[in-house]
Amino acid sequence: MDKERARKLIEQHEGRRNRAYADTKGIMTIGIGFNLEQLSARARIEALLVDYDALFDRRCALTDPQIDQLFGSDLDTALTEAAKLVPDFWNHPEDVQLAVVDMIFNLGGPRFSGFVKFIAALKAKDYLTAAAEMADSKWALVDVPNRAANDIALVRGCAT
Repeated sequence: MDKERARKLIEQHEGRRNRAYADTKGIMTIGIGFNLEQLSARARIEALLVDYDALFDRRCALTDPQIDQLFGSDLDTALTEAAKLVPDFWNHPEDVQLAVVDMIFNLGGPRFSGFVKFIAALKAKDYLTAAAEMADSKWALVDVPNRAANDIALVRGCAT
């Protein structure tokens, strides 16, 4: 899979912000969807030699290279989770891989693993059913409908 294409897709969906902001669920976020409230956030921010509290309180900002460093690690994590959670992940079409990685980046591995019928359809390489399962979810209908529509189109486009 082309990691640059994945980066562009996720950045398109997440946006890029140098200062902290509350996301649609009220979670303090920065960069390209980096959750400042996750357990590892303080250590990861301080590893960048940035004052976590000042960043969280919007008194300072991250540079683009710092954002890219956080994002690169998070993208690698999403790819690792995808390979664990989706049977034969690397043998699916690239557009399916992209949609899965974007979903995992957005949802996290534990929530993504709840898409049991979607994952089963992927295992069967039934991309039309997989797209339908994505569309029939709170994630697509309520949480992130525009992002979901893009990911659904990627998967549906692989159906034969």
